[in-house]
Amino acid sequence: MGKKEKPSTVVMTDGKREIPRRLLSEYDIQTAQDIQEVLKDLLGVLNSLKNRGLRDIF
Repeated sequence: MGKKEKPSTVVMTDGKREIPRRLLSEYDIQTAQDIQEVLKDLLGVLNSLKNRGLRDIF
């Protein structure tokens, strides 16, 4: 028997749907390597915000 998938508990609002759309257009993602680079950039931005004292949003 196959593994059952849990239903997602994340509510996909229009704003959340817009995030991947913008990333695809901004970074011209074509490969898995491109996705890795985007994630590195995003992690850097999040760490920067966290270090500036914007911990409340996390």
